[in-house]
Amino acid sequence: MLDFSSALYKILGDRIKDRRDSLGMSQTNLSEELKDLKRASISNIEKGRQHPPLDTIYRLCEALRLDIHTILPTYSEVLDYIEKNNSDNKIERFLDSLDVEDKLTFEKIKNLLNKDKK
Repeated sequence: MLDFSSALYKILGDRIKDRRDSLGMSQTNLSEELKDLKRASISNIEKGRQHPPLDTIYRLCEALRLDIHTILPTYSEVLDYIEKNNSDNKIERFLDSLDVEDKLTFEKIKNLLNKDKK
């Protein structure tokens, strides 16, 4: 069962990753810009596993050239995320927890699993 804090940091991590990707930055590039955050920490933040303090979130936003309010979810967004993800199956949640290098194959597996839900 997904709790509020876990959902909050998962949404935040997804938004950080989306922004980083849209800028064409790798996790390594971002970690080099921030100096004190290793690539593995960036990965863990993006997956919602690591809960960075507020000052780190501000520094991430600065490095990603965006205002903090654009990546922080609203209370209702977090509740909606919890509702959606608590109904997902365990296999998909397991896949989401993996740090997979081959993103294309990973997406194909997820799409195949989601095909039965539609």
